[in-house]
Order: sequence, then C-alpha cells, then structure tokens
Amino acid sequence: MAEEKIEQLFKQLVATTTILKDSLQVSNHDALSENIHDLLTGEVFVENGAPDKKTVDKLEKLYNDMSLSGFTKENIFNVMQLAILKAEQDDNTEVNKLMTPSSVAMITSIVLHELIVSLNVKSTSLLDPVIGNGNLMLQLINNIESTTDTKLTGIGIDNDDSLLSVADSYSQLIDTNLELYHQDSVSMWPVSDLDFVIADLPVGYYPMEEGLDKFETKSKSGKSYAHHLLIENSMKHLKNGGFGLFIVPSEIFETNQSESLAKWMVSNVYLQGVLSFPTDMFHSKSAQKSLVILQKHGDGANQVQNVLMGEIPSLKDIKLVKRFESEIKKWAETNFK
Repeated sequence: MAEEKIEQLFKQLVATTTILKDSLQVSNHDALSENIHDLLTGEVFVENGAPDKKTVDKLEKLYNDMSLSGFTKENIFNVMQLAILKAEQDDNTEVNKLMTPSSVAMITSIVLHELIVSLNVKSTSLLDPVIGNGNLMLQLINNIESTTDTKLTGIGIDNDDSLLSVADSYSQLIDTNLELYHQDSVSMWPVSDLDFVIADLPVGYYPMEEGLDKFETKSKSGKSYAHHLLIENSMKHLKNGGFGLFIVPSEIFETNQSESLAKWMVSNVYLQGVLSFPTDMFHSKSAQKSLVILQKHGDGANQVQNVLMGEIPSLKDIKLVKRFESEIKKWAETNFK
C-alpha cells in the first residue's frame, strides 16, 4: 500500500480526534480511544448531549470518507503508533507512560518467540502489569501468532484508565482480544498461575510505603523502587517455572536498593538472561535499558549454565540481527527444549 494512503488515514484520525477532544474537553488519549470506537461502530457515541448534533454530523461525514479496507495489520500498527505519538506530544505525557517503541517490542518478541517454540507451547497466557496503551503487548501477540501456531491470551493491568481505553480501542482496531483490568499492579492481581509476564517497567519510587510488608524488595528506609516491587509481584503470580521478561534500566543491579533485589532473586528466581538494548536506541547512557529474563523456581526449572548476556546489535545491521536471532534460538533450544 502506498505511503500516501497510510498518511491520509493518519491525518484523518488526527483530525477527527481533535474535533472530539475540543467538543468533549478531554485529553488527546481519551479522544483518540473514543474516536476509534466511533470509527469501528460507524456511530458517534453521545452522552448527556455531548458531542452536540453539529459535531456529530461533522464527524459522521468524515467517518464516511474513512475506510480501513485494504489496510494490513502492519499498516494499522503504523497508523496507530503515529496517532499515539501525536497524543503523547499534545498531552505532554510523562516519561513512564510513553509508548514502548516498536524496536524494543520486536527484540522482546524474538526472545519470547524462541522460548515458546523451545517449550513447545501451543496455547498460553501473557500478562503485562503496566500495559499502558497496549503497543508492547499487541506487537508481541501479532509477532508470535504470525510466526508460530501458538495462541496467546493477552491480559493487561494498568492504573491509568485513559491509557487502558486506548489499549482497548487499539486491540479492537486490529481484531485482537485483550482482558484489561484497571488497578494498581503492586497489589494482588485478579489472575495468577500465568505462563509469561512481560513489562516495560516504569522507573522511580512507589508513592506509598504502607502495605509493602510482604515485599522482600522494599527499601529498608524511605520509598521503594516501583520497578523492583513490580518484578517481585509479577514473579509471584507466575506458575512454577514461568518466565518474566522485563525491560528495565541497565543500571538496575547497581543502585542503592539493588542489594534487596538481589537477595530476593537468589531465593525465588533464576536469572537466565540480561541483554542490553542497542545503544543507538537511547539519547544517553543513563537512559540505556536492558531486557532481563527471569524464571520462577519450581516445576523442574534450573539455572542455565550459560546465562544469556551481551549487547543486542543495532537493528540497522541486518546481518548482525540475524546472527543474534540464531544465538537466541540456540540458547533457548539448549536450555529449555
């Protein structure tokens, strides 16, 4: 499909989102999710007289000129990612709530793919406790289901209802079902005994100190790191032998709270891999992130002899990326087949 048609759909989506935003006096994220819902149903949702009839008529006319016919899933992904980036800019979204880049999702899906294939998993649950707008989860599901015969059940938790609404609309747009829950992911989850947890974890301090007595990764004094608590809680909700794939700051094991994290890990999980994302993805060394692969104790799980470690090559070098994929496949087959 010509790039012009993708650009045209993006511009139409932005225009209709802006109309809804101005009419409803809501954020760009809220307007975007509402806009997608209206586009899919072909009817403008009206509540308590908003949007008004003039706006409804204008939107319906614009929707008549918008068509998803002929667009592939990849096209829709591209349009949605552009629309989310626009909403993030306009809403001045905080760093911890920004969309996970497709490049990061692609690398994560390579690792997840090889684990699923080596474990011979045909149907599995995949949960993201900080799903946000859903881009990471939806990219993973699409990549795995298009390259294997495995069916994934996607589950998402987040404490931001605006982002959850975007994730819900986004999933409907690409015809992918998600189970979504609005709650704090440091508390008990509505689901457990999961096979996989994946997360692009927010970085910083958890705002509350009460209720953390059950967490071994809590700080001995002062506020605790939210990403440490989320890792511990995620691994608790996995089946024995289940996997957690976490996108974290590369300096996670070098902070003043790393001692409690390391102590908890020794007793509860196996550190099976630490991969640094390509440096050209980040604007500074302090912003560098890594993919940490943890496996919960039990059900025959063991510490691998050779922990998967190293820096992922730049995605601009196709030859090195192919070699990286082969190394991941060999590692997974050697340790988990």
